[in-house]
Amino acid sequence: MGRIIYTENLSKSYRTGFRLQRIQAIENLNIEVEAQEIYGFLGPNGAGKTTTIKILVGLAKPTSGRAVVLGKPSTNIDVKKSIGFLPESPYFYEYLNAKEYLSLCAQVSGIEKERQKKQIEKMLNLVRLERFEKLPIKGYSRGMLQRLGIAQALIGDPELVILDEPMGGLDPIGRREFRDIILNLKTQGKTVFFSTHILADVELICSRVGIILNGKLISSGRLDEILSSEIVSFEMAVKGLDRKMVKVIERLANKVIASPTRTSSEEEVFVEVTTEEDVDRVMAIIREVNGKLLSLQPRRKTLEDHFMSEIEKERLKQI
Repeated sequence: MGRIIYTENLSKSYRTGFRLQRIQAIENLNIEVEAQEIYGFLGPNGAGKTTTIKILVGLAKPTSGRAVVLGKPSTNIDVKKSIGFLPESPYFYEYLNAKEYLSLCAQVSGIEKERQKKQIEKMLNLVRLERFEKLPIKGYSRGMLQRLGIAQALIGDPELVILDEPMGGLDPIGRREFRDIILNLKTQGKTVFFSTHILADVELICSRVGIILNGKLISSGRLDEILSSEIVSFEMAVKGLDRKMVKVIERLANKVIASPTRTSSEEEVFVEVTTEEDVDRVMAIIREVNGKLLSLQPRRKTLEDHFMSEIEKERLKQI
């Protein structure tokens, strides 16, 4: 067991533009990923996620600090044999078909020749591309390309899987299948490190997350500790309210969503309040006008809530 990935004061800067202005991509980044863990690496565009991943897989060197992967420096060539990697924008030989492309990947991964055919078939079935194995890659949709990218990342049966925005281009079915693949990797004893913007999926499969902003880690921890079972608000759907009553409820609620062109009190209104007392007050108004409560749903803290809260706190520090 132990740590599969860890960084110590990892920093990366580079120069860009006509005046070679220095950009600090990541700064004093310290992260740890344990064996058999699914770790979600989160952050807005330009936060430093891809730069960090490039250093972890040895495609970039840090300006200072160090990154250790599978017990060795990330620049060590031997480490790459145990890593499956999917970049954010993978390149494919578009005139090959999927079977030919994965055959090339299998050879590069050092898979024995007698095992290659079986492994290629296994990967094509895993990502549901077996029906398109002979179709030239140039005819693939974005989602199909992403599935092929996942297949090439896994074909060498790696100990560590690093994925940069792996759900880009996947439809809801593809995202569900991807989650199943990742959870299955964990049951096989593998470790998964991936970045994504799709927080709902992270919440379903990750054991720990780290949030990066402007190259700095601003939050990290176990999901079961970050997301408590405490109710943070109540969501209500009601009808039977005229415009005057909607205005009254707006004074009590965190949020009221009603069509600005409402012509009938029978149109649905969405109301969000914080406490049970606020629920009782809204209910009293509904009864007073003979309105109807359509639904009442308690809402617990989500990863998106935590993410936005941490980003906002960090931005306020900069003011």
